[in-house]
Amino acid sequence: EVTRATVTLTITAHTPDPSAVLSPVMVSVALVVAPGTGTPTGTVAVSRGVDGCTITLPATACSFSPSVAGTAAIAAQYGGDANFAPQSAAPVSHTTTALPQAITFPPIPDLALGNAPFLVSATASSGLTVSFASATPAVCTVSGNTVALVGAGTCTITGNQPGNATYAAALQVDRTFTVGKAVTTLAITGSTLASSPALSPVTVTVALASGASGVVPPSGAVAVARGSDGCTITLPATSCALTPTATGTVDIVASYGGDGNFLPSTASPFAHTATALVQNITFDAIANQTLGNPPVALSATGGASGNPVVFASSTPLVCTLSGSMVTLVGAGMC
Repeated sequence: EVTRATVTLTITAHTPDPSAVLSPVMVSVALVVAPGTGTPTGTVAVSRGVDGCTITLPATACSFSPSVAGTAAIAAQYGGDANFAPQSAAPVSHTTTALPQAITFPPIPDLALGNAPFLVSATASSGLTVSFASATPAVCTVSGNTVALVGAGTCTITGNQPGNATYAAALQVDRTFTVGKAVTTLAITGSTLASSPALSPVTVTVALASGASGVVPPSGAVAVARGSDGCTITLPATSCALTPTATGTVDIVASYGGDGNFLPSTASPFAHTATALVQNITFDAIANQTLGNPPVALSATGGASGNPVVFASSTPLVCTLSGSMVTLVGAGMC
């Protein structure tokens, strides 16, 4: 029996090295046989992972385009023929670099807190999906490609594409915009009394509304005033009590000072009437007098006000007053 002759297979070149993904690489081989044994026929299979090409003898080279970046071995396998046995070449290391890619991310306009969640979009030159994240979660959050505003300030959204076996990671692209404070509306509600006695506490109730109140609640205080009298509502409370000292009709005004997320606002004035308190004078009776008697001292006490009682004569031809002393100047009714 005559067995098939052996061959020696060598990969002699693989150019360029390194190469770029999807760019052709030329692989050359040398198939050596013993003198006098003839000329091999058939094919040599060249492979690098899932990529490869076939050399049909007597050719000595073929090219393929690597689809995966990184360093991997190029292998060559002669399939043999009727006279020559199959043979493998020693693998050689070959490096393929990933393709670059870039992200296109349109600018985002400035918005105000209270704006509804919105979508952002960006594209990568590779056609791969761009992912989004928030670099400022206290101002804005991201879920998928939906951005929600949660506070006033500066929002930065990042766009990234990490790449794959073919494409290198893209440079991160940031988009920054300003989130303005939310507008508020303040009102003094109808539950506030329109009239009450002076020096009696009046509960003033307010309603503070905002389109963003469902995102974050307003904080801070509402200052309430009626002339020189007033009180302060510390949110989230909605009312406070003031004690009017001035009688008559005076406007109650309320102002919200705002906070880091909400703008100040002022309520429309609310007319309030404070009625004067009733007081009674206690005046001791005066005994009948005779013209010529010495001056008589009067005694009286005021009401709840505590103010002194002021005396005057309505019959100056009979009696006159100096402070609380009565002087008799004529006969008759004093």
